[in-house]
Amino acid sequence: MASLCTYSIAQLLHLITGQFIEDNTFHLGYFTGQDRLLPYPYRVHSYALGVPVSGSLSGSLNLDTFEVQPGQIMIISPGQIHRILSCSADFAMRSLFFTDAFLTNCLRNPAQVMTLGFFQPPAPIVMTLTREEWQRINALIDVIEHHYWPVDQAASQPGGFVLQALLANLNHIYNKGEFGRSDLTLTNRPAELANQFRRLVTQHYLTMRHVSVIERNPVKAPQGNTAIGQSGS
Repeated sequence: MASLCTYSIAQLLHLITGQFIEDNTFHLGYFTGQDRLLPYPYRVHSYALGVPVSGSLSGSLNLDTFEVQPGQIMIISPGQIHRILSCSADFAMRSLFFTDAFLTNCLRNPAQVMTLGFFQPPAPIVMTLTREEWQRINALIDVIEHHYWPVDQAASQPGGFVLQALLANLNHIYNKGEFGRSDLTLTNRPAELANQFRRLVTQHYLTMRHVSVIERNPVKAPQGNTAIGQSGS
């Protein structure tokens, strides 16, 4: 059985849009209905937030199908299996990509990422926002686009603060639990098999996230023994 491809931000954007970019830890990009759709599922090393401005897109994430359109936001975490199935000719979406390294750099506590519920399974892939929430999220992306993009060394830290404000807004919306959840019905698959696969993917994802946090925060054990790490309290 062939293994799934796992791409960096630069590799994925080149495959979809044909553009060459530096393999940054943060990227703001546009996707349209004219971009290439990869004909197979894949993983990406980064987080992705997609905010459509027109049209609609359908895809799958860990065997769940979803559709996203203006007024909603698509949220994908590192290592999850996803695929874009189709999009309308008028589709356009602003997307933010950022790695664990960038995210932990702009958070006071690296373990704080584990408290962002919308990044942890089984959070919904798509969150439907109120008009005010959607406008607020877009306003924060506007600030990044017009003041801190393209990212350079001088702008990376303030740009990270704006991203942190954006994530705090999303976490507040998620914790309220009043957003419209997408219809994640399974299609053309035996339900039990799909559920088993999802459980395996979720277990693997949580294990890899835990290991990633440990590797970023090694500690030294007393009496000259070296500990591999410790989890946040």
